Amino acid sequence: FGAIGVISYLLDFEQSNVFGPLGLLLTFPILLVLSKEHLKKLEAKVDQEEPSNIYQVEHCIRHYLNTEFSERLQKSESKKLDEMLKQALKRYKSNPIIYIWLINYLKQYESDKDYIKQLLAAAYKLDLGLLSKVMVFHCEVDIGTWLSKNKEEKEMIEFISIDAKTKQVLKLDQKVSMQLAELLEKREKKLVTFKNFTNELFRIMRRIHKCEKNYRELTKKDICKAFPFIFENFEGFLSCVLGKSNLADLGSQRKQAEDNLKLRRRNNEDILFIDRENFFVKVSLERHNLGKIVYCRNANVLGFTQTDLMLEEYKKLVPEPLRRHHYRWYSRIENYRHKHVLYKGIHSVFSLNREGFLMTVDWKVRLCVDTDKKLYVLVTIKPNEKFVDFALFDYEDYRVTAVTGGFKRFLIEELGFAHEYQNLFEAYGVSKDMEDSQEVVRHTTVIGEVMSIRIDTVMIYGMHPLKIFGLYRLEKGEWVNSDYCSDPNVERKKGRCLYEAKKVESESFVMESMQGKSKIDEVYEEDEEAETDRQLVERTDFKESSMGSSSWKDNEADLEVLLDSMKRKAFMLRVVFLAMVVFSFGQLFVSYIMMNNDTSKIEAELENLKGEKLASIMDAAILTRNHQLGFSGYQNIYPEAEVKQHLQTVYDGFRACSEAFFDDALDIESEYFNNLITQRNMIWVSSDNGVVSEQRMGLMSINQKIVQNLQSIVLSDSLSTTDDKFIELYLNCPNTALKQVNSTMLPYLDLKAKVSKVQIEKSLYYILPSAAALYFLVILYFVWLVRNFEQVRKKLWEPVLKVPVIYFSEAKSLLLQRIQESFDPDAFLETKTKGEEAFNYQMHSTMKVLIGVFCSTLVLLGVGCFLFYIEFYKVVEHNILEMPFKMNQVSLMMTEMKEVNFWLKEVSLESQNTQSYRYFNSPELEFDLAMQKLNYWKNYVLTEQFLKLNSDPKIKALIFENGCFETECNNYLHEGVYPGLNEFQRSAKDLKNQMLGGKQFSELSRELHTLEELHWSLSSSLNHYLELFVQNIHQEVESAFSLVLALIATLTAFQVLFYIAFTHKKVTLCYKTLSNESYFVLIVRRMSHDYRNYNRKISN
Repeated sequence: FGAIGVISYLLDFEQSNVFGPLGLLLTFPILLVLSKEHLKKLEAKVDQEEPSNIYQVEHCIRHYLNTEFSERLQKSESKKLDEMLKQALKRYKSNPIIYIWLINYLKQYESDKDYIKQLLAAAYKLDLGLLSKVMVFHCEVDIGTWLSKNKEEKEMIEFISIDAKTKQVLKLDQKVSMQLAELLEKREKKLVTFKNFTNELFRIMRRIHKCEKNYRELTKKDICKAFPFIFENFEGFLSCVLGKSNLADLGSQRKQAEDNLKLRRRNNEDILFIDRENFFVKVSLERHNLGKIVYCRNANVLGFTQTDLMLEEYKKLVPEPLRRHHYRWYSRIENYRHKHVLYKGIHSVFSLNREGFLMTVDWKVRLCVDTDKKLYVLVTIKPNEKFVDFALFDYEDYRVTAVTGGFKRFLIEELGFAHEYQNLFEAYGVSKDMEDSQEVVRHTTVIGEVMSIRIDTVMIYGMHPLKIFGLYRLEKGEWVNSDYCSDPNVERKKGRCLYEAKKVESESFVMESMQGKSKIDEVYEEDEEAETDRQLVERTDFKESSMGSSSWKDNEADLEVLLDSMKRKAFMLRVVFLAMVVFSFGQLFVSYIMMNNDTSKIEAELENLKGEKLASIMDAAILTRNHQLGFSGYQNIYPEAEVKQHLQTVYDGFRACSEAFFDDALDIESEYFNNLITQRNMIWVSSDNGVVSEQRMGLMSINQKIVQNLQSIVLSDSLSTTDDKFIELYLNCPNTALKQVNSTMLPYLDLKAKVSKVQIEKSLYYILPSAAALYFLVILYFVWLVRNFEQVRKKLWEPVLKVPVIYFSEAKSLLLQRIQESFDPDAFLETKTKGEEAFNYQMHSTMKVLIGVFCSTLVLLGVGCFLFYIEFYKVVEHNILEMPFKMNQVSLMMTEMKEVNFWLKEVSLESQNTQSYRYFNSPELEFDLAMQKLNYWKNYVLTEQFLKLNSDPKIKALIFENGCFETECNNYLHEGVYPGLNEFQRSAKDLKNQMLGGKQFSELSRELHTLEELHWSLSSSLNHYLELFVQNIHQEVESAFSLVLALIATLTAFQVLFYIAFTHKKVTLCYKTLSNESYFVLIVRRMSHDYRNYNRKISN
């Protein structure tokens, strides 16, 4: 670290930036060194007999498995490791890790395969957590793969898998057969309505198709290619339960499986667990059932019944004196690395039959961990006639303990003994040395054969010698093994050795003849052109001429074609529902796009209608008067340059506003409005060298006059009360021109709103009719599909409804016959109750649900469209289309405020007779009228109207809190526009009263100037108010359209999810219902056909 410090100092690094990463980097080598030392210490403990913890055991096994096999042989490590593991297993037997590591260790030794199974079963007995269960399961899968590669275990592993699946499918087969028989019985005895019958039938048919699917999957397994049992049950299932008659392909597969099994029997000495001709038992090795038979198959091979052997001890089949060693054999299973030759190959042994006689058999024994995770012994036995008679005897009292049937007859019939359990050594005084070929007795039989009982030795499992009494016959001077025969006409066969060594050879279950394609999985191909559904249904109807077997097959094929047609219609039904989703989304989204575009254009147009024209006219009058007063020498008047600049601004604004107004107004298709602005129906007061007169002209001409006069005043260097341009603006702007322009604004705004609304609705005129037509076609197609479905279903059921209940009884009888023969003879209990339930056709509840869903979807779409258009027009009508009216109201309020300012000044000037001519009411009266209007608009605009619309906080703050929005602001606006306007009114009234009290303009000029400054500040704040109002309208429009878009997305998402989760399933359910009922109709038709043939035979 000192070196690091020097380097960091030379490189000018901060220590905090260097020591952290470098210190962490140096930690890894230190940890590696410490880990290596720890591993060395663990390796030094490999030779310890008792490791201190389970992790050391794991390390020892891991170290051993990572060592080369040659090194393991050279070292004496394996023996020591075994002893250590043996002790560790006893010590840590409750920990699943020890079992997993032991299994992985023993996997390298093929001879330990049976002990590995015992370890796996022991691991499953532990109280396992989730992680431990996963580890043990993974270990089981690994062991299964490993054992499947062992030729001794391959067939057993495949058998365990196929046996579990076979039991499952047979259990399901029995269940559905029972349920179908019960349903047929309910119909037979009139205990069920049509609705309940079809509902229950659908549930049963769903299980039936699942059972059929499981059968088909089983038939594709390689091991089933030599397992005809599964094909036999599958044939019975298809014939009795599904009513299918064309089973030639399946029959050929069953025949092929039988041939394959026979070929296996001939070509291989192996005894197959899947061969159901062999005796098979499963013996438990669990402590509570140790040595007991828990499963038995084909017990009649030894003369037993299944009841005789179930839950009996297997030693019942073992003769004495071998029986006494039986439990010791079981107890050895848990010994460390236990192995036995019994679990390998095939062995020739002898077993007891039900009569207690010895039988020579071949048997195969294997240990297995079954699907219930328990350890069992699987025993399969095949009789092996060796044509010899023999007897077993006790080594202690030398009495015979077990005999073959022929040996017993020889003792009783030839030697005269009363029973077979004799001490032959004592009876004939023979030495008990028990040497091979030692003769006990010789006797000539009734047919003249010389026979002898001699001592013989049999090798049990090829390794354990067992002394027995053998029956020999003298043939051509030699003693040969023989059986006893008292009939001279019977051909004698040569006796065989009691023990014959046999090997298990791995052989594929798939013969060359089975490599071709299975016909059972092929789909029927259509050779004829498709017919209509109605023709197919009518052709599959019950007719006397269609009761032959060929017609029956035709009906079955026709029904397949019909179902295929219905499947296509079910697909189209799904398409209809999906199309409704797509159409509704398309309609709403296109409407949204078009309306959004139209609204944006209209907003841009209506936003320009702020009523600036009225305010500009009053500004022209006020500024013209100020300009004239300035030239007349009055004090506290704005400078000439500032007034001219302001006049230029008013001139430019008024001119632009007028041009935009007339360009737009002339495009409005309204004869009344066109006449209003073009014809000479308005008054203009003109002046010619001071001579005032009235002229009639149109609105456009009046606007041109105002523009011309403003331009003249802006360009002039002086202005007096006698100038014509002053007189015309002074007389018209605050009076006639203002009133006439104002009279045209409301009609203009009304017409503009109507035009805008028509423009928006025009898009709906294209969308709604096309959408309505499209939905109408969808409704018609849906009605046609539903009607078609119902016609087909009703036509299918009509013959069944007419069938006498005796046919259902016949169908039930066939099912019961199969249940009794294949499953349990006492499984079905027939009810004696009878009812009178009506059995009339009804539409299936699923189709009713679909119709309800379709109608609900239409209602939902209608509600969605209604909400869409309502929400849209709420925005359009209450916000966008009314926006210019509200802005015009603000403009009127500003205009009245400007009138108050104008007329107040005229009140003070009137006393000095400064005007050359008056063409209106007295300034005092005009002031009072303007003050009344201002008070009205102030209360209406700023309190009643806009605040009720829940304006945004900025507008509220501007009106009631702070009317300033610029750096320089009038002091009266610091509390808001509304208080500032109140102050303006109060000050104006106060000045007026002072003027009426005798004060002159010159005395009040400062106060008037202050009031005019407040007037201009209020005008600016109100203009800013209009800008905020327009922004607020934009935000409300955007929010509304966002809400509309969210509504479209929500509605579409709901429709899609509802279609996936519900509608699609219900349509599929409709088709499956029709399909299931069709198969049932086939069953009933076949039963009716069989029953009629049966009646004909009886009558004949």
